[in-house]
Amino acid sequence: MSYDGPVQSMSCALLILTLSSILPLNSEARPVFISSPQLDQFLRSSKEVRVIDARGTTADAPYVVGAIVTSWKEIRAGWLRDGRLAPTHKARAYYSLQGVDVRHPIVVYGAAHQGWGEEGRVWWDLTILGHPKVYILDGGINAWLRYGGKTSKTAAPPRVGYFPESVPPSTSLRLNAQNVLSLLQNKKSIILDVRTYKEYHGATPYLSPRGGHIPGAKHFPWKHLLTSNGLLRSEQQITQLMRHVGITPQTSLVAAYCTGGVRSAFTIAVLTHLGIQAANYDGSWWDWSSQDYLPISTTHPPLEKVNSEN
Repeated sequence: MSYDGPVQSMSCALLILTLSSILPLNSEARPVFISSPQLDQFLRSSKEVRVIDARGTTADAPYVVGAIVTSWKEIRAGWLRDGRLAPTHKARAYYSLQGVDVRHPIVVYGAAHQGWGEEGRVWWDLTILGHPKVYILDGGINAWLRYGGKTSKTAAPPRVGYFPESVPPSTSLRLNAQNVLSLLQNKKSIILDVRTYKEYHGATPYLSPRGGHIPGAKHFPWKHLLTSNGLLRSEQQITQLMRHVGITPQTSLVAAYCTGGVRSAFTIAVLTHLGIQAANYDGSWWDWSSQDYLPISTTHPPLEKVNSEN
């Protein structure tokens, strides 16, 4: 059976119908985030959905019922100070052993504002690896608990999934250092640094070889996308915030980075949800700062500072 065969038809049609109430107004947007009530309805209506807890080793009980715990750190190209995704065949093998199946929709959740955007990174991993139906639970585990969704004291055991080599990967959401370097003179693109204000100005709390930021990068702390309880801000609020850093409908591409491509992956998920063309530099600052020929900067106009330390 092919990965987009009939087993998806009923469950995916149901999910699309369920998602219709939260789709952004932008006709080019594609749904990424779903609410707790929508996940609850989907779980009640279909046994085919796979739920992933992206918190990794920090994932404490309770868990969304049926969730499998996974970690983006297990499938990096390297172990120390390396945010790059492992080669496609290795990454697919890992996720397949965690129960990921391209024939079934995936819903990923994390700790929202109390985490690092891990749910966004797993969404990004699976999307560029070619999974056609991956979604993020808005607000993470705390939103699910506030809603009163069903939970379990233990995570579900991994089960064998289905992620064959025949599934075509997607490359549109991924950038490397050379791609980003080529964007430095592109006035229609925006390079977005989503780290903290201190990191942007040179602090290296995660042992990067050099401090600073990519020249011309706009500073936008990723947590500005969220409310105080971890839910996404409204489309209107996010659009207004993005305009402060120059992102408009005329922007051809937003290239986001952080330290290791996790916070930036969450940012890419939000921008994709809103219909903004965006891609993640998964090597991010660990990769950029390790290559001495790549330029860095530690200054920028004061007015670009966003009012947050996150």
